[in-house]
Amino acid sequence: MTSRLDAITQRMSKLMLKRWSMLAEVCSEDGCSVPLMRDPVTNATKCVWHDARELFPDECFDEEEDVEQPKHYDDSELVKEDEKLDTPKTAIAEDELNELRRRKREQSDVASERIGKRLLQGWAMIDRSCPNESCYNVPLVQDREKVQECVVCNQKYMDEDAYVAKYGAPEQETKPEPQQPTKPVEKKQDVEATMPPAPVLNPVVTATSSAVSSQLSPAISQAVNVLNTKIAELSVRLAAATDLDDIQRISKAIGVCAKTITKCNKAKTAEYMQMKFFEQSLDMKKDSGEEDMKKLDTLDDLRSIHRPVSGHSVTLAKGVYPSLNALQAIRINKLLGQLACCKAPKDRSIGFKFVSKD
Repeated sequence: MTSRLDAITQRMSKLMLKRWSMLAEVCSEDGCSVPLMRDPVTNATKCVWHDARELFPDECFDEEEDVEQPKHYDDSELVKEDEKLDTPKTAIAEDELNELRRRKREQSDVASERIGKRLLQGWAMIDRSCPNESCYNVPLVQDREKVQECVVCNQKYMDEDAYVAKYGAPEQETKPEPQQPTKPVEKKQDVEATMPPAPVLNPVVTATSSAVSSQLSPAISQAVNVLNTKIAELSVRLAAATDLDDIQRISKAIGVCAKTITKCNKAKTAEYMQMKFFEQSLDMKKDSGEEDMKKLDTLDDLRSIHRPVSGHSVTLAKGVYPSLNALQAIRINKLLGQLACCKAPKDRSIGFKFVSKD
């Protein structure tokens, strides 16, 4: 004995195979709510439930009796049980049974109407029912992408084959993970070959700064060490990254760290040149006159330094010191030229600039 919903869906499927059209209108007789079907030849509209004898003369039409018979059968069983049960308990059981019938009938009408709308939208009805316990044998409908859905509880399902065809086989990321600790160096080398020039920055500057790192500010050296450590950590993360956005973000962070290391090395070099300038100034002060070199004690007294095209003398804004010999002048000018290459700010304690002589 088939249910009303199964009989309706089977008949509608048969008519659609015969090129019948499903209409958006539903049968209004006795609150049927079944979508009407239109004959492609006569354009007549029929209901697969009320016009079943006309549309399907070869079938055995017990459906209407089968639908009603369970009620009488259940009632007879209840009557037999009434002899053994008390009247209050029997009344409660009958009320619950009637309520269950009413819910099934309402759900069947709602499911029929929604299934009809989905079929008009190109969905297909399949021979599977919703596994939800609150849905009473509601057939599932399937869209063009093989996504199955229940029209009552709106729960969606998908077969494994359809899932693999749409999304591909799930990647097994758990297997490569144990191998990562054994091959971190190879991946890091591959990444370092393509990432910005972070580890090797200005070899001459780093060599100079490393030679005098013990004499310079420890904060700069500590910052460079921390940045180098961060670049190594980011390189490992970049080697394991697969998402394009993550790769771009990590590469940008590595570039920022590299630029910061370059600036720190330049600052260390500038500080080193300042120290050398002080030391050589003090050495020249011992070899030259006390009067001419006493103003070199503080670099704040230096305002402008001029090296002429010919000759070796240093011209200061506050006076000329002819007692400086040629070697001392050359050494001062050489140091000042190195400081200028470091691009030291003009507002430092060393306020110097090269002045061309016309």
